[in-house]
Amino acid sequence: MPSQLANAFIGLVGIATMLILMSQATLWGRVSSSKAGVIPHHHHTESKPQFGAQFKDPSPKGSLEPNKSGLGILPSLPSFCHENVALGRYVTDYLRKEKVGKLIWSCPPDKRCGGYGDRMKGIMSGFLIALLTNREFGIYHTDPMELKDVLQPTAHVKWDEYPENRSYAFRIKDKPPKSGKDLISKLSDVVWFETNQDLVEYLQSLSVFSPTLGRMGIGHRCIDLSCIYGCLFNTLFTVGEVLKSNMTQTSARHPRFVSVQIRTGGGEVSGWADPMRTSHYVCDKMWDVVDDFRKSKCPKCHIFLTTDSASQQRAAQKRYGSELFFVEGAITHSDRSSQAKAAKGFPKVVMDNLLIGQAEFGVISNSGFSYTAVWRTKLNTTVVRMNKQRTGYYIEPHLFDSPTSSWHVLEAPFIPLPER
Repeated sequence: MPSQLANAFIGLVGIATMLILMSQATLWGRVSSSKAGVIPHHHHTESKPQFGAQFKDPSPKGSLEPNKSGLGILPSLPSFCHENVALGRYVTDYLRKEKVGKLIWSCPPDKRCGGYGDRMKGIMSGFLIALLTNREFGIYHTDPMELKDVLQPTAHVKWDEYPENRSYAFRIKDKPPKSGKDLISKLSDVVWFETNQDLVEYLQSLSVFSPTLGRMGIGHRCIDLSCIYGCLFNTLFTVGEVLKSNMTQTSARHPRFVSVQIRTGGGEVSGWADPMRTSHYVCDKMWDVVDDFRKSKCPKCHIFLTTDSASQQRAAQKRYGSELFFVEGAITHSDRSSQAKAAKGFPKVVMDNLLIGQAEFGVISNSGFSYTAVWRTKLNTTVVRMNKQRTGYYIEPHLFDSPTSSWHVLEAPFIPLPER
């Protein structure tokens, strides 16, 4: 009888968990648009679209009341915080507790903070340290424009109040402190923090933090931000009304699609000083992966493309015609383009990043921009990357198979480039 009662209890908990996860379908689910070709990222619509079941606001104005599910997690937290129960509980406790200070991630004007993907890695690392040290978290991002004009704080956090005091724990070019004591010694009541690094492995190496990370479900199988990015991002951010409207229209036009992110590098875009990352020959191999997936898994899938290469965009249009879509606007980089161009292109950059993760499947280059995009939704992805010598490439499937594990790479052979 006791064992029967235990089994019944476990079953009820499982059902409750399933219902919670189903109720947490968020804006970051599947997205898409119908006209082939371009999607405007800047036009207002006369009437606001209604959200469907698959496209809900990720930040309901929920209170901090106890969760009646018994899991001890706020129902209004994103689904990724529910999948890792330990992390969800820790974030819930953090949101309820009185804080002991403030940590502000900073990208002020004229600072080289890296591209959008690097900035997001820095923000999530900063938020993780705020969680570990029970500090309010703030974001000061004014270059190339105010981040809150595109991504806005959820009901759970406030990050638009910036005290005058600017005591930095460390800055982008600094190496992180060698010990946890050294790091903690730098944390004054209000501390400013500049980094664009993924600090998960670093924080795990500090004895003062590693036990707490373990209690958060960030153990030895979680070696980078990929396993917690979705929970942290969706706890911090919702999207502005214009971007939300454009994302909704895209969802209606392209119910199913494959995401492709091609970072060629090599200075093809004027004003960028970027080494070559993906040759045009290897780009062709990326399209072969796309074709194989569509043929075997999703024949009706459209293709969303974001790239730093105008020639790759033109070639893809010629190859796929009306099955291809992309966000209109100039190709820019948040750090390498001029301030004016980067500011004008920033909403497109953010929308590109969000759309990548909405797909059925992703095919991406070796780029922090695309990595953070697929981490946000834990999208199974194939990464096509060249070796450092640029003599060949790998086609590497990356899978998410556990809520407490980083994405892992399936071993793939090195493929040498053909001799010229």
